[in-house]
Amino acid sequence: MSETLEAKTNGVQELDCEDLRRVLFSSSTRRRTAELHVLREALVNEGLPTSTVLDLARLLFDSHSLYVDRSSREAARSCLQTIAASSAAEECLPAIIDPLKLEASKASIAPGSAFVLTEWCSLLLQELAAKPKLWNRWGLDVIIADSHTLETCIGSGARRSVKQSALDVTRRGVQRLFETDGVGHEALNAAITALTIKDSTPHAKNTVLLGVIAGVCARSLQLKPILEERKKDYYAFYVREILGSRTVVPQHITDGLRDFFATFTTEEDLQKDVVPSVEKALLRAPEIVLNGLVAGTLQSLSQ
Repeated sequence: MSETLEAKTNGVQELDCEDLRRVLFSSSTRRRTAELHVLREALVNEGLPTSTVLDLARLLFDSHSLYVDRSSREAARSCLQTIAASSAAEECLPAIIDPLKLEASKASIAPGSAFVLTEWCSLLLQELAAKPKLWNRWGLDVIIADSHTLETCIGSGARRSVKQSALDVTRRGVQRLFETDGVGHEALNAAITALTIKDSTPHAKNTVLLGVIAGVCARSLQLKPILEERKKDYYAFYVREILGSRTVVPQHITDGLRDFFATFTTEEDLQKDVVPSVEKALLRAPEIVLNGLVAGTLQSLSQ
């Protein structure tokens, strides 16, 4: 461990950016994680000036694509969580959330990076839920970023265990957010609106997170009635983004609403909101529909 770093943090001294860069990007995993723990303790004790926390936040984000070992990722995530929970969160979170939004919106992200950012989104959602002012400022930005990174991870060639971990961590994050007193139910409605919105940009990729949200609500007595009231939004999204697609939709997207259809769709819903659009889609592009566009839906309903 760096004695200079420990002395500076204990003495509430400002660390310059090069000090922090040396810590975060050390080639030694053991040294890197040890010094990240020193930084976390300083954050917990509010022993770092805001300017230093800002530099740390920026460099932490840069680390997401560089750390490949679990211990470094966990140490970085712990620092991030401490920043988000601290009194400096309002000043320092833009240094993480702004580049997170930009990175998540890119057409191509490495699967490993997408997984790390999905973990971070889940963590941020839980911390923002505890601070309504911060949720109102950044909550939906993180929801949209989470949707993009989760879909990238699930649609990639990553190992099945990585994909399952991404789904699990996302479920935990949105469940804790939506069940938080004072914020949760409003956050659920706002998230559904943001993810199902109709505009000039296709949003089929949001299917994956919408499916996770439906699955969480299906297993929650307090959340299930809220999603029941938003079924029309799900059907409109499905008809527009999936059935309305003129190109082949990847299987992980066509299967994304499996939990929604299995739990919330009635025969009446099917006849009224889905079947007419399936018939139109068959007339327009039968090969796309018959090659799996509705297979996941039908399988869900059969359960």
